[in-house]
Amino acid sequence: MSFSDTVAQRGINSPYDGAIATAANAYNLDPALIKAVISQESAWVPMAYRAEPQINDASYGLMQVLLATARETARNPALTSADLFVPEINIDIGSRYLAGRLSRYGYPDGISAYNAGRPISGNQLSYVEPVLAYQAWFQANDPLFGNPPVPPEADSGGVTDWWGTLFGTTPSEPMIDPVTGDVIEPEPFSTDILSGVGLGAGVGILVLGIGAILLLQRKG
Repeated sequence: MSFSDTVAQRGINSPYDGAIATAANAYNLDPALIKAVISQESAWVPMAYRAEPQINDASYGLMQVLLATARETARNPALTSADLFVPEINIDIGSRYLAGRLSRYGYPDGISAYNAGRPISGNQLSYVEPVLAYQAWFQANDPLFGNPPVPPEADSGGVTDWWGTLFGTTPSEPMIDPVTGDVIEPEPFSTDILSGVGLGAGVGILVLGIGAILLLQRKG
């Protein structure tokens, strides 16, 4: 399966972020890599199932863990297929197995080994490269890794910013009458107001100037 932006988006603010962060911390893994493997293996479907008749087993859950592999990795022969459909269990065991493959074969060969048991050249294009693409995508876009949200578009000329600073609202937002509690719908803000303010201020200054001149003449 090749990289899919639609699949990647499912991993943003997923309900499994807590379990992924816990597993990443426990096994010294990049959480973006765990998300990348989940994207490639199950496309974020927690009940994903794939029969593996050639080995008399099946792959289960978010990280598509084989039951035999899960029992060996967790050192728990009592694990059942139902356990692997529990996201927290699946992520923990899958991440532990992934960490073991990386420790043995290095990066990125360990990613190939996660899929095939050992590194093979045949899954480089079909598996390893998509996982690496998902990992890079999550590193760049996931808020879990400290990426800020996309900032809102700037307003026209900063008018809304200073209006909100002065009045605690924007020109287009309703204001509340503090006495009656009624909503006051303001008129759309226009920069003509600024022109009027400037004109009024100019007239006022002119009047004050004339008055000062007359006062000086009278004293003289």
